[in-house]
Amino acid sequence: MNDRLRYLAVSIFVSAAWLSQPRAYAADCVWLGGIGNWTDSNWGTCLGGFPASGDTAAIGAGVVTLDQAVLIQQLSFSAGTITGNNDLGISGLTAITGGNSVMSGTGITRADGGLTIDGNFLDIQSTRNLVNGAGQSADWSAGGLRLLNPG
Repeated sequence: MNDRLRYLAVSIFVSAAWLSQPRAYAADCVWLGGIGNWTDSNWGTCLGGFPASGDTAAIGAGVVTLDQAVLIQQLSFSAGTITGNNDLGISGLTAITGGNSVMSGTGITRADGGLTIDGNFLDIQSTRNLVNGAGQSADWSAGGLRLLNPG
């Protein structure tokens, strides 16, 4: 094989190998409302189906059940309910703004990148814990915070 053909063959092989590599893209995922599990396909604009590591999640209505432990980059929670018995970790900012928001279930919501609360009210029900990350700031500028433990 002459040098030109060898170079062409190597170039095609390298290009095909590079193009076949999976890419990690962060997605901005928006819950479309309704009632469902975190892993349901009820997320708009979400690559791969549901928010995972590196993705942002926005919830503005409905009920989302954490049917598995989840780690995401950022959460924007303006209304609705996050429930379930699994943990939700947010490595970036957790912003709870706008309407009436509820967190329930027995899991932990970890705001490891800081926390902003600026809304009508936030109910933390049952045994769910909202934990602000060590060394991170929490800014509560408006709205009520109700800690509810039935029974």
